[in-house]
Amino acid sequence: MRCYETSGQTYHLALTSDRGWRLGRRLNGLEQLLSHISTEVQPWQIASFELQTNEC
Repeated sequence: MRCYETSGQTYHLALTSDRGWRLGRRLNGLEQLLSHISTEVQPWQIASFELQTNEC
């Protein structure tokens, strides 16, 4: 999942899903794993995350 911050403020991303989806590991723009685990999105930043589910 890719998201971006548009209001010039720092936010912590949260995902609410009725299908059991949750945020996974943070990725760069090429979908490679980043070394830090953070849901913080800086002003004007694009952020990418894996999506995970409990469903089989």
